[in-house]
Amino acid sequence: MDIENNKRFPTYEVLHKIIRTLGISADNIFWPENIAFTLEHEQVIREFMDCTEWEQTVVVKTMRTLVRSLREDGKPK
Repeated sequence: MDIENNKRFPTYEVLHKIIRTLGISADNIFWPENIAFTLEHEQVIREFMDCTEWEQTVVVKTMRTLVRSLREDGKPK
């Protein structure tokens, strides 16, 4: 593929499709050096991706509530 061989650059539309298909942030493409995943990050992502859409919705809402509660209690991050 020309894009993979640095012979052509993708249009915005193609780049957008690639980003959306991979389900990643555009930052991962433009600033890959800023990505710092720990083993815990990877574990959470794997578990989350194994959930159904409904389960993912519940997990996100639960996580937001939990984080908010932890921060309100003034515990260290």
